[in-house]
Amino acid sequence: MNEIQLLTWARGDGLDYAVGIFLLGVIWRLFEIYSLGRKTDLSAPRSAAGASGWHTIFRRSLPPAGMVKKSPVSYIGGYTFHIGLAIVVFLFAPHILLIQSLTGMSWPGLPSQFIDLAAVVTMAAMVVVLADRINKP
Repeated sequence: MNEIQLLTWARGDGLDYAVGIFLLGVIWRLFEIYSLGRKTDLSAPRSAAGASGWHTIFRRSLPPAGMVKKSPVSYIGGYTFHIGLAIVVFLFAPHILLIQSLTGMSWPGLPSQFIDLAAVVTMAAMVVVLADRINKP
């Protein structure tokens, strides 16, 4: 198999297999979640129900008080990695074209040099966090 055949397979059958496995995993996970059931909601309804949900999501995305001072490499490196990964996955023009071909949704991408910089910073953050976790299990 040469490079062109591999690329053709990756864009065709390989992508179909990957999306199929992903969807099966999502369906399986949703089945597990919904089969657990829900407890009865006994709390009083709030006036702005959506706002309190968004507040909870934002609050739980922040590290607990004092943890950044205790383990700065894990938290700063983790945030750097996840933000960089989101930039590379969602703002790189070839990825946007792939998403557009699958869903029809499109948005403007960032310049390739910026994506390269974000990828290097992301990989460096991963290496630093890995080294920190190996040294401090």
